[in-house]
Amino acid sequence: MHRLLSRQLERLKDQGLSEDWSSFLAAVSARYHEVEQETSLLENALRVNSEELTAINEKLRANSELELANQRALLHEIIDSIPDFIFIKDTNSVYLGCNRALEEFFGASESEIIGKTDFDFVDVELAAFCRQKDQEMLALNRPCTSEEWVTYLDGRRACLEILKTPYLSADGTLLGLIGVGRDITERKWQEAALLESEGRFRDIVEFAPIGMGIAALDDGRFVQVNQALCNLLGYTKKELEQLTTRDITHPDDWAADVVFKRQLLAGEIQGFQNEKRLLHRGGRVVWVHLTVVIHRNLAGIPLFFIGQVEDMSGRREALQREHFMSVVLDNVFDGVVTIDERGLVDSFNKSAERIFGYDASEVIGRNISMLMPEPHRTAHDSYVRNYLETAQSKIVGIGREVVGRRKDGRLFPLDIAVSEVEEGGVRRFIGVVRDITERKSVEERMNHLAHYDALTDLPNRALFDDRLSQALVIARRDDLNVALMFVDLDKFKPVNDTFGHQIGDLLLVEVAQRLRECLRDSDTAARIGGDEFVVLLQSIEEKADAIVVAEKIRQSLCLPFELGGHQIHISASIGVAVNLDQTCDEKRLTKKADIAMYHAKAKGRNNATLYQPDMDGDWDWAI
Repeated sequence: MHRLLSRQLERLKDQGLSEDWSSFLAAVSARYHEVEQETSLLENALRVNSEELTAINEKLRANSELELANQRALLHEIIDSIPDFIFIKDTNSVYLGCNRALEEFFGASESEIIGKTDFDFVDVELAAFCRQKDQEMLALNRPCTSEEWVTYLDGRRACLEILKTPYLSADGTLLGLIGVGRDITERKWQEAALLESEGRFRDIVEFAPIGMGIAALDDGRFVQVNQALCNLLGYTKKELEQLTTRDITHPDDWAADVVFKRQLLAGEIQGFQNEKRLLHRGGRVVWVHLTVVIHRNLAGIPLFFIGQVEDMSGRREALQREHFMSVVLDNVFDGVVTIDERGLVDSFNKSAERIFGYDASEVIGRNISMLMPEPHRTAHDSYVRNYLETAQSKIVGIGREVVGRRKDGRLFPLDIAVSEVEEGGVRRFIGVVRDITERKSVEERMNHLAHYDALTDLPNRALFDDRLSQALVIARRDDLNVALMFVDLDKFKPVNDTFGHQIGDLLLVEVAQRLRECLRDSDTAARIGGDEFVVLLQSIEEKADAIVVAEKIRQSLCLPFELGGHQIHISASIGVAVNLDQTCDEKRLTKKADIAMYHAKAKGRNNATLYQPDMDGDWDWAI
């Protein structure tokens, strides 16, 4: 532009243009020259700035990608630390990914699992069952729960509860399924044990997925709900989040909720559980088991309510019929504790507070060994050091039963599973603990019922046979003598016929007590039938010792029994067999004692008779 103006100025001068116009055009030309120089400088500046911006942008992109990679790595570590199986399949049941728990179960890495199906890792029957359940869920296009029995690489059988949910693309296209498998073997055995011991359960209760909801403190309006709660009540999330807790509660149950929530806000209780009625979108009543806690910030200020809702509709009728099931252990919250490499606690959840009796502020920053009894309390730091140095542990990555120590010093059994995670180069250990005091108590009661007579609390036949077998082994090893007695009550049937079975039962209890009083702690008395008892004497010197004890028992049982205002008289026929040469096995020694008892009865009852070899000829006649 500047050059064009200069040439035009020269032409106008040649044509005799006035001096004023020449000055004006010269000034314009000079200004254009200045503008061109400024433009050139601006272009250079923009070029430099553009290069700087490009460099900054590249740096930001690199930082963003690194941050994203770190987040993905952390997420992968968290998922791998979860003990449950987590996997993704396509619509043909081909694996697209999984976590470490499934890798360990299959004995293969994730890269070896991807692209394969269950038929490549488990038996055909189980693989076919898994595929069938996959296809059923895909056909329904909604979450489904199933139970599958599997066999681990070490041969252990376990029952897994598998929750499968649709895997959708951003546009809603069904790509496959996401599955989560949890080991529920312990729960299944407990349910089976309860059914067997009580003999009154006809169906195993199946648990539905638990609904979750977060509600405001002031008006109870839902802030957030999960899909399980929506499914339970027939609402969409958008619809349910427009309602309050009162809107979905049966009018007759609202007053109790108000009282509980007032106590929660006042800090009088930590949470509450109750059975109540909720209202389905269609108008029907849904019975649920509700658990509510209040969430507070670090300053202790209440923020919102958190509720867990479990559908009780399918189980309520059975629970009402079974009155002893008044306490349902459906909401067992596990304690979660995290520690650093030094063994210092850096988090302690509410359930851990409940289990151990400590407030979080009393534990955080202190050594985890404070929750352990001796000798583990003293040795824990060396355990951690050994693991950090050798990566060998008896607990990390392995669930096991241990003993915990509460704040008041009481010891209790607990299940613990410890996982290791690394974040930002810092290693931490996550411990999940569960109080199993009640389970242990149930196991002990069931074990007692399996080995002891319910009426007399004497050992039953199974336990007695085991003790007899052990006694004979010890006798052969240590050259000792063993005596076996069959004690049959005389005149017991007339007692039952005359005074009734209640008096008969009391008589059996008293007989058992007198037998105990006649024996040493090392001896055993057992009830093997209605009025039949057996006695095992260990480590006797000679036959005469057995006869002395038999006579002591006979005389004791001849004394009158004062029962229910009645004086009862009975006697006993006792057969005694002694294993003097350690050649008899359990069967032969039992037969000898039985033969001797029949001879005692044949002599007129109320008699203690020692087995003699010439008695064998009368055995067939006795039978």
